[in-house]
Amino acid sequence: MARIFADTRPLAVANFRRLWWANIVTVIGAQLTVVAVPAQIYAITGSSAYVGLTGLFGLVPLVVFGLWGGSLADVFDRRKILIVTTLGLIGTAVLFWLQAFADWNNVWFLLGLFAVQQAFFAVNQPPGPRCCRASSTTSCCRPRTR
Repeated sequence: MARIFADTRPLAVANFRRLWWANIVTVIGAQLTVVAVPAQIYAITGSSAYVGLTGLFGLVPLVVFGLWGGSLADVFDRRKILIVTTLGLIGTAVLFWLQAFADWNNVWFLLGLFAVQQAFFAVNQPPGPRCCRASSTTSCCRPRTR
């Protein structure tokens, strides 16, 4: 039975549990944005071409900054990377909310903001699992020494 179910023992460590929940919230929020932005752009323009452009504006930063984020996680303090990128994700979420609240239907602003949000998300993901391995210690988030 132990091989079928996930090992939940690491969730007993408070630091790991907080990091795990924060990662779940971050991923769900990013996925909601991936659905909401194309829907909003289609509602504004009625154009499938702009919806396709949303995919391009989301994928390119995700790939480019995802590769770069892994390198950053090896060199810099992972905890600081997580803090900066999480603040960036919060900032883009606030900007998405403000533009929706103000009913500012600028497609290019939405596309640019979506690209920035995806870049923050891409850099945010690589440091997380590395900190998860030993989140009960502070050394897990430090740069690797050679």
